[in-house]
Amino acid sequence: YLAVESTHPSSSEATTPVTVQHMRPPKQKKHKTSPVPPAPIVLQLMEMGFQRKNIEFALKSLSGTTGASGVP
Repeated sequence: YLAVESTHPSSSEATTPVTVQHMRPPKQKKHKTSPVPPAPIVLQLMEMGFQRKNIEFALKSLSGTTGASGVP
């Protein structure tokens, strides 16, 4: 019981500043990207280092007007 009580305050104190710090960068990233969530293949290509604009342009040019990124 004492161990759980002693770890709870420290864990809450440790997570609170971390969440506050992590809340700001994602908001900036969300504003930079379009409101439409990226497709799984777009996420995979973004992890490789490609920019989302280039990925979406490539998908549109490859698939024509029927692109997976344009699904509502």
